[in-house]
Amino acid sequence: MKFQFPEDFKDEESSQTLPRFCFPYDIQRPKDSVAVQHFTFVLTDLEGCQRFGFCRLTNSTQTCLCILSYLPWFEVFYKLLNNLADYLSKGQINEIKALLAALYQQSIPLAPGSVTLQMVNLLISQ
Repeated sequence: MKFQFPEDFKDEESSQTLPRFCFPYDIQRPKDSVAVQHFTFVLTDLEGCQRFGFCRLTNSTQTCLCILSYLPWFEVFYKLLNNLADYLSKGQINEIKALLAALYQQSIPLAPGSVTLQMVNLLISQ
């Protein structure tokens, strides 16, 4: 794991388990598939509480971006992953951190609507 947000996130079990879900095959072996894949997995704890993992795997760079959330907002998180990948491809790490910090501070909308940040617009529908 090269980067995590928030930086003080402490969940040893998730940290150990995530690489197996993010890279479900041998990344050293070239794949004959598309350059970018989006996929989701679900982690369920002993109480039945589900956490969704949203992934964007890039075969050419052997990079997987992953967001863990209790919210099943597939379209929102896939759009966010694409935006983060754009920033990453341009080396804009400060922009990634600023975007994630701004989103982390947003409250969850109670009704369908949108969250607007300077960097990106995310439509959140429930």
